[in-house]
Amino acid sequence: MAVKTGMPFHASVAGAKAAVEGLTRSLAAEFAPRIRVNAIAPGFVDTGFVNWTPEVLAQLQKKTRLGRSIIAEDIADAAVFLAADANASTGQTILVDGGVVALGPNA
Repeated sequence: MAVKTGMPFHASVAGAKAAVEGLTRSLAAEFAPRIRVNAIAPGFVDTGFVNWTPEVLAQLQKKTRLGRSIIAEDIADAAVFLAADANASTGQTILVDGGVVALGPNA
């Protein structure tokens, strides 16, 4: 989200993540057609490792168009999709952010 939307105080994070997106596209070009290279770009993921207050968690959930937290299983589902034999994607970055980047935050 930091790369696609421009978030204040996220310059270093946005730079690092933009580099990963560029690397993904470059490696996909180098290794095609033998190897597919894709990336997953998660939004705010509720892993249980961050002790968010209920108020902060509610604010994050309100920003997603799905109205809920992104969880580890959502990221795993994206990985399974990309690993599928029938998948014809390469050089792509799959956003798993509840629709925040594509549709804008609700709040």
